[in-house]
Formats: sequence, structure tokens, C-alpha cells
Amino acid sequence: MARKFDESGARQLVERWQASDLSDAAFARRERVSIRQLRRWRDLFAGEPTEGLEFAPVVIREPAYSKQPTMTPFVVELRQGCSIRVAAGFDARELRRLVESLEDIRC
Repeated sequence: MARKFDESGARQLVERWQASDLSDAAFARRERVSIRQLRRWRDLFAGEPTEGLEFAPVVIREPAYSKQPTMTPFVVELRQGCSIRVAAGFDARELRRLVESLEDIRC
């Protein structure tokens, strides 16, 4: 006759099995449980953290670099005498579109 286990007993059984060098069949035979049940408990408890599991502390810090551009902005002089100041790291395509559209306008 197969033994009955509550959740705590099933967890302990799976832990003992995993700590042993026995195959699932040998361990199940020795403990008088079905291989199928033993595997089901293993799969059920596999995704859960084990007791006593310790996590390393995590420290979140601001990046060492400044979010503000440190380089001098570019100055683009248009034909009409207007100028555009552009920060470092600009999108060249967007700047080109802006310059082309402003070239058609009088400053």
C-alpha cells in the first residue's frame, strides 16, 4: 500500500530524493511511493525558492556620467543669417530636415 503525504512530507521526500544518489525508481521503491507521484511533486516544487535561500543585496546608483551634454553645442549658420544651436548627440536626419525647412523661411 502506498504511503500518504501532506505537502510538508512531500517536500521533505523530494529533498531527500534529490540529496540521495538514487534514481527516481530506486528511491520511489524504497520509500513506497509511485515514480509518477515523486516526479509530480518534484515538478510542483521546482519553481519555488527553497528555505534559507539568501539573495545578495542590490544597490542602485545614479550613472557616473552626466545626463547633460558636456560638449559645447554646435551652431549651424543658415544663409539668411539665422543660427541654430544643436546639442551634442543630435539626430543628423532630423537636423537636416529642420535646416531644409528653415532655408525656405526668412528669419
